[in-house]
Amino acid sequence: MDYEKISLKKISIVGIAIRTTNKDNQAQKDIAKLWKKFQENNMADSIPFKVSDDIYCLYTDYESDFRGEYTTIIGCQVSDTNDSDDEFIYKDILDGEFLKFTADENTRNATEKIWNHIWHSNYDRKYLADFDVYKKDKNNSENIKVVTYLSVK
Repeated sequence: MDYEKISLKKISIVGIAIRTTNKDNQAQKDIAKLWKKFQENNMADSIPFKVSDDIYCLYTDYESDFRGEYTTIIGCQVSDTNDSDDEFIYKDILDGEFLKFTADENTRNATEKIWNHIWHSNYDRKYLADFDVYKKDKNNSENIKVVTYLSVK
């Protein structure tokens, strides 16, 4: 799978979170529930200081590696996290080096294919903040492009 190595500056994310693990497919269940809550409650519309309509799915606060517990946050990039809304969690993705994977297709399985590739590869991961960005096509809102960023050393 093709990727490019890039440097990113700090990105601030605001959204809702869950602590989960990949053990026994628990993350699939937990993250699906989180997505459902985010979408059914139109939470993206309630996030203050959004910089775009892109949706971020952030994997962070790793206990160890992808086999241990971690936190998943679904939300949006913001320009300011200075808000008192207790419904949301705020997290910064710090400056760093990332591998950027762009999905070849615009399907629900695109993200799963990228992550399966990552889990079966030997990338020198940092396990600080990995994330997917779901970008809507401005000309066709049904068309969503998925880009995955993997924090590396």
